[in-house]
Amino acid sequence: NPITTFDPDGFVVDDSEFASTTGSTGTWGVTLSGDSLSVQLVYNVAAPDDDYDAWIGTFFVDETDPNIIGFDKDPDGDGIPNGVENFLGTDPSSSSSGLEVVSSTSTSVTASHTQSNEIASDVTGGYQWSTDLQEWKNSTETNSEGVTASISTVITDDQAAPANDTVEVTATITGGSSTDLYLRATATQTLAE
Repeated sequence: NPITTFDPDGFVVDDSEFASTTGSTGTWGVTLSGDSLSVQLVYNVAAPDDDYDAWIGTFFVDETDPNIIGFDKDPDGDGIPNGVENFLGTDPSSSSSGLEVVSSTSTSVTASHTQSNEIASDVTGGYQWSTDLQEWKNSTETNSEGVTASISTVITDDQAAPANDTVEVTATITGGSSTDLYLRATATQTLAE
């Protein structure tokens, strides 16, 4: 049966469950065209309050310069990019030490560092190893010199958030040989589509 009368002003959509579940807000539109009735939602997704942008904004309020707040930037000049500072739980506006070597042998190096218990929701931290500070590899990868190394971690001081944990990370040569072995912390950001 065709729709003969319709009052869009009398049409009510309860979107409270949608809004509370998604954190989104928007507007509903209702149109009648011939025999068809359509309902359309145009909504805005709320920005997460636990992503990198929210985190960096707590240190650089109202800052928009990408050379300061950029994920790979280092505004405090300590050699640690902002994204890694998030992983480590350190302040990107104040110099910090990053990884500190605690032991090394001819086939391994162990470093200690803080690690955030509140890493931004769009940040993933990790580690890489190198024998020359030029060619960096992930755990169990082999470099161009035929050296392979594995990386392992141990939490040595487990704290409740918002305090930082202390982590020891060890790179161990498992194939080939080298007189040098280095470690670094890394961070990657998953950008919203």
